[in-house]
Amino acid sequence: MNKKINKEFIARKNILRDSEEIKGVPIKGYDFNEGIDYESLLNSFSSTGFQASHFAKAKEIINKMISDKAFIFLGYTSNMVSSGLREIIRYLVEHKKVNVLVTTAGGVEEDIIKCLGNFILGDFRASGKELRKKGINRIGNIFVPNNRYIEFEKFFQIILKELFEEQKKTFEKLKEHINDKIGLIVFDSVAMLYRLELGKTEDVYETNRELGKQLAYLKEIASKKQIPVLITNQVYADFEEKDKVNIVGGDLLKYGSKCLMELQITPSGNRRIIIKKHRHIPANREIIFKIVEGGIIGTKEG
Repeated sequence: MNKKINKEFIARKNILRDSEEIKGVPIKGYDFNEGIDYESLLNSFSSTGFQASHFAKAKEIINKMISDKAFIFLGYTSNMVSSGLREIIRYLVEHKKVNVLVTTAGGVEEDIIKCLGNFILGDFRASGKELRKKGINRIGNIFVPNNRYIEFEKFFQIILKELFEEQKKTFEKLKEHINDKIGLIVFDSVAMLYRLELGKTEDVYETNRELGKQLAYLKEIASKKQIPVLITNQVYADFEEKDKVNIVGGDLLKYGSKCLMELQITPSGNRRIIIKKHRHIPANREIIFKIVEGGIIGTKEG
């Protein structure tokens, strides 16, 4: 009996606990009896609660950025472009409301695709299996016929072919612009366009020959002009050895380079460089470093 009374007493004490009064914005929504005033309606979000309050806070921040004439970076993901927000982003850019766009490659891709054809409003509950049978892709409740991506592929291949041709011409003219003021040549993603070109042509020999010529130009500059050439390149996972990566461009880059280094990101967010090929340093020697505001410093993992 005593235990029962004690439990009841404890329950009542906690459930009917006296509270302190708190200060803050009282929760209150918009009164439509006052008529429709859009500015007042939006301002009322600050006292509505839930996501409406976050919206009101965002509005305050945006207004402050505008009044302070801030340099505005707008970041967004590809699914935002897939939705109707694309038109809002376009408006902001068109009327110079933002200074810089920060997005993913998918954000650019989806933007181009929507210029080639419409996306259609669907249903979250639709069967993915049935949609796939019909060649319909889904982004949540947004449906995209697969033909949109096919048209994008055709459109983009024209641009990539032009870029690959431009890269070839640039290499042919490179030697003409070399002088004593140049101390280092850096070529970023040397095989990127080669990889794309190789994927759409059956003439593998011709594509390999072009990449070989480009590497030969760089090698000639390095040896005759004594100018170091630093090349970055893409890699891909080895299907048989999961911990191993292969170089895009294969043997052409492997045997055409005097030094090969593999750059990795460690679990702690540091960087690891592994020597794969060098005239004087044994293979597989490595160093771990991290990138800081003043440059790079050596460190230890963990």
